[in-house]
Amino acid sequence: MNGNRVLSETETGSPAVDRSAGVPGGRRDAAPERRKSLFQPGWPITFAFAGFPLWWLLGISSFVGHIAAVLLLLELLRRRRIRAPRSFGLWLLFLTWVAAGVLLLQVDAPLAAPVTSAGTYFTWLYRFGWYLSATIFMLYIGKMRDELSSQRIADSLSMFFLTIVAGGWMAILTPTLEFPSLLEVLLPRGIAQVDFVNFLIHPTVVQDYEASVAGHARPSAPFAYANFWGLNFACTLPFFILSWFGSAAGWRRRALGVPILLLAAVPAILSWNRGLWLAVIAMVALVAIRSAVRGHLKTLVVLVSATVVIVVGILMSPLGEVIQSRLDNPTSNSTRTQLATLTTDSVVAGSPLVGFGSTRDSATSFYSIAGGDRPTCPDCSPPAMGTQGQFWLVIFAQGVLGIIFFYGFLAIWFLRGLRTRSPVSTAALGALLAHIITMTVYDSLGIGTVVLMVAIGLLWREYDDTHPPGPATGGVYTLRGYYQLVRQNVPMIVSVAGIGAVLGVIVQLGIGNPAVARTSVIVPVESARQFPGFTTSLDTLNHVAQSEEVSRAITAAAGGDAGDLVVTATSNSRILNLSYTDTDVGSALAGVTAAADALLAAHRASLESERDAIVESLDTEYVSSLRSLATVDASLAALRESDADADVALLESTREAILAAGADAADDSARVGALTFEGGRAARPATARITYDPLIVKAVSGLMVGLLVGVMAARLRDMRVRRVGDLGDVSGALGIDVVGRIDAVIAQSLLVGRRDPERMDGLRALSDVVRRSSAAAVMTADDNPLTRRIANRLDAELVEARSQSVAAAHPAPGRGITPQVILVVSEETRFGILTWRVIRNRRIGLDVCGIILVTDLDHSRPHPTHRRLRHLSSRQERGAAHGTTSH
Repeated sequence: MNGNRVLSETETGSPAVDRSAGVPGGRRDAAPERRKSLFQPGWPITFAFAGFPLWWLLGISSFVGHIAAVLLLLELLRRRRIRAPRSFGLWLLFLTWVAAGVLLLQVDAPLAAPVTSAGTYFTWLYRFGWYLSATIFMLYIGKMRDELSSQRIADSLSMFFLTIVAGGWMAILTPTLEFPSLLEVLLPRGIAQVDFVNFLIHPTVVQDYEASVAGHARPSAPFAYANFWGLNFACTLPFFILSWFGSAAGWRRRALGVPILLLAAVPAILSWNRGLWLAVIAMVALVAIRSAVRGHLKTLVVLVSATVVIVVGILMSPLGEVIQSRLDNPTSNSTRTQLATLTTDSVVAGSPLVGFGSTRDSATSFYSIAGGDRPTCPDCSPPAMGTQGQFWLVIFAQGVLGIIFFYGFLAIWFLRGLRTRSPVSTAALGALLAHIITMTVYDSLGIGTVVLMVAIGLLWREYDDTHPPGPATGGVYTLRGYYQLVRQNVPMIVSVAGIGAVLGVIVQLGIGNPAVARTSVIVPVESARQFPGFTTSLDTLNHVAQSEEVSRAITAAAGGDAGDLVVTATSNSRILNLSYTDTDVGSALAGVTAAADALLAAHRASLESERDAIVESLDTEYVSSLRSLATVDASLAALRESDADADVALLESTREAILAAGADAADDSARVGALTFEGGRAARPATARITYDPLIVKAVSGLMVGLLVGVMAARLRDMRVRRVGDLGDVSGALGIDVVGRIDAVIAQSLLVGRRDPERMDGLRALSDVVRRSSAAAVMTADDNPLTRRIANRLDAELVEARSQSVAAAHPAPGRGITPQVILVVSEETRFGILTWRVIRNRRIGLDVCGIILVTDLDHSRPHPTHRRLRHLSSRQERGAAHGTTSH
């Protein structure tokens, strides 16, 4: 051991705290870019957003986010440390839930059509890829805060906004425009014509709404859906305003900014996107409230005045009629409500904790049990369960816990963003607010999710500028820190997760794996369809299936509950599909067979009842005609006696009509009365099988809940048991710079009086690091005598240096600036104690700006200097208590 063991370091790239800016915007945004080459840091972000029109024409716009993310990841991997935002653990848990969804893709969800193809795996992979790509964008923005300015990111998003506006005008001017993309031309026809592939690579400018109540096409370019167009319009609008109306806008503000906004308002209104309108209103309210709270009354007055003028102008123009018409015709409300109810019921009944991994087709249509797409109605099939809103996608695919992780992460960063004041944070908050406002009506997965994570990345930058991170706010701020947390606790995490999976299996085995019996029946068109009274439909039979007759039949045959009977229909057919679930195969078969027989019998009885009612009505009509005929005959006899020939002719024609009607009624009565009906017949015999879907759901749910508990236990263990010396990446795990290190034995020998010149040089180097820092004091984080002595020594030298220096060189902290301290810790210091000490310092107005680490301190083998140090420390404490000093 020698003086070389005493290190003073700044660990280039390692600090988890960027203290370069103490005001909104920071020096990042004010400083020019270091490199002016085309491929300067962040170029994939610029190419992805600013070049979006080109990617749309090429047919790769649905993949450009992934391409850019790969390029960003390659650059991140060349860096020493990848930073992570606070509360990133929630997002990692959400990604873990998404990954675990692959285990549930073949599980049949209640109220959903059975999974019959492997295409759901491609859908899951596509969505998971977007989540990962968006995460990489966020991590890159946080890592490159000193090399990639927030202004450049805002400029790229503003160009994306212009692309969206241009796409809206293309839809207005050329609504029928569509053309093959370059990728579509290059791909083999068999691949390019696959519906899912063609949906991704074929450019169109409007969404195909054949049955839309709108008198015009809804803009969608450069996307496939009008709602996705509206979401991205709302999320990029704040960045356009920041870029074109901010301090760096220059001539663009007066020459182009306002005209572009007015042009953008036209497709925004004609899109009929109520979610977009509500998001814009919410963002205006957000800016107004932030301006009022900060006392910017001029900004508030200008904003309110401009908003009033624009709104009045729009309402007085023809666009006002479009808005009023849309508000008066909320055509999609009922469909969204029904789909949301169906989605929620399915998740709650089938897999509330982890969802089903991906979306599912509904087992039935909302307007008819046998409804579906057909030539006259190509969009009659209901949307898939888990669509029509990001909230519904997450809850159906990842369950209730997935919702907590996803929106918990968003909510935490939204609340943190409210504590920042820069224009960049206001724009990012607007984008985040647009996502939250529209989460129940707009799907955001895709480039919209990337925009969301870019906004969070910018909020991360701005928040760290004014609230430097540390253990008090989470403790782990690098990906390596999360990796170490898991790696060093693998046995415990795996054990707890395994126990959870086993418990889930045991619970399901205790309940019993259900048996599902299925059968199908064909309900023929009635032979007397020409009579208006015969109106039985498959929807009517669906109601019959819930009748008391069917319920009694199921109870008598299987002893079960009729609530376990599920009735669906093959689209656009006369085929009913019945399934019945029971704990026993025999009971399930008996139940579904009895249900089918009772249903067909009830159908036949219903037809016969209708027949009898029609016969009775025809007989009544015949009797009535006979009475009328008697009346007419009496009148004719009287007229013939009076020789009123004209009246006699009229009554004779009436008599003939009555006779014909009576004859027809008699014939119809005889014909209908002779009809016999077939209630239906079995399309296939009943079959039954044991389903292991509930077992899979319980096992995966137990596994994931166990994993969550294991990770929480590992985190708690790190906080309570783990020592600082156990951290492989001290600075990254703590979120605080390690500004110096010193060997314990060397420090002890120096403090007890030994004056080795080489070792003294090392201690002086450490003192110089402390003196050059912005710290106001040096403190210890625990009760270790050695760290206390080192802290006292360095603090005394710091006080002496401050008293001898020029005041201007070391100014005292001003108002609003938190005093900073350096903590001296040993490798034996508990991580939880260090965290608690940082929290305590923050509560009394002190911020920890650095750590001095005392290394190689082993209490299991006391060194003679340890004992000497403890003896001297005890003497000093006793002397201080009596007003004397011990040397």
